[in-house]
Amino acid sequence: MRPTLFLSLVVAAVLAGSEIIGVSQPGKLRIISITRVVRIPLNDVESGPNTAASAFPDLAVSKGGEDETPIGPDSFDVYDDGSFLVTDPLLNRISLFNSDGQFKRAWQLGFAADRVTILSNATFQVRNAKTSMVYVVDQKGGIHLSEPLASDSSAKITSRETGVVARRVGIIGGPAQINVQLNRPGFTLLSLELIGTDEDGSSYIAVECTQGDKGADGISVNKNVRRYAADGRLLSQTDDLPLDYYVTPVDELRVHKGVVYQLMTTPTELHLNIWDLN
Repeated sequence: MRPTLFLSLVVAAVLAGSEIIGVSQPGKLRIISITRVVRIPLNDVESGPNTAASAFPDLAVSKGGEDETPIGPDSFDVYDDGSFLVTDPLLNRISLFNSDGQFKRAWQLGFAADRVTILSNATFQVRNAKTSMVYVVDQKGGIHLSEPLASDSSAKITSRETGVVARRVGIIGGPAQINVQLNRPGFTLLSLELIGTDEDGSSYIAVECTQGDKGADGISVNKNVRRYAADGRLLSQTDDLPLDYYVTPVDELRVHKGVVYQLMTTPTELHLNIWDLN
C-alpha cells in the first residue's frame, strides 16, 4: 500500500472515531428521565393543619381569594450537600430541609419573600414580595439590606429553531456564547434561559418550545433543561418537565453539581423534582 493512501486511511479512521469540538454527535445525546421526587406535606391554611402537615408547620399553602391565584412556596435554592431552602410567604418564613425533605429549621423574616438565593453556607438573600427590597439573612437570623444580584447571562432567539445564550466571560475553557439548536421537528423555540454553570464550565439551559396548538388554556408549552459542555457541545437533557403548577413559581429551576431541581407546589404537597444529568 502506498504511504499516502495508508496515511489517508489512518486519518479517516481517527476522525470517524472522534468527536468534533463544538458539535453534538448524532445518537449520543442522553435524555434523562426524572431521577427522584422529594415530597413535603403542606398545611392548607383555609382548612387548618392536618396530621401529615403538622410535622412541617413552617410550610403553608392557600387557594387564594375569588380574584387571587393560589399562594404558597414559590422559590428555592439548593446547597452543595443537597439540602435546600424554600420560601414560605404565608408564614413570612424561609425554611431549610435536608436532601430527603426532612425539616431542619426556619428563619422568621417578618415579611413574605418571593425569592431566595444562597450566597454562602452562612448567608442567603431574600426579596420582599411586596416591596421588591432585597435583604441578606445570616445564620443567626440577622436581616441586612442588600442589592439585587446582577445577571451574568443573556439569551436571544435567532430563528424558529435556533438561539444564542451569552455566558459570563471567563467560564473554564469555554466560549462566551452557546449556540442552541432545537432539533425538534414541528416545534418552535419560545425561550432560552441559562439556569446555572458548574465549576468545570458545563452550562445548563432551560429550553421552551411549542407546536403552536392552542387549547382551552392557550398555547401548549414543552420545556426541558440541557447540559452543554464547556466547549459548547450538547451532552444531555431532561425529558419534558411537568408544568401543571398550582402555585406559579418565581424560581422554578436550580442546578448544582450536574443535578437539576424543579420546584412544584401542588394543593397538598411541595414536590422537588430531580434529574441527574451527570
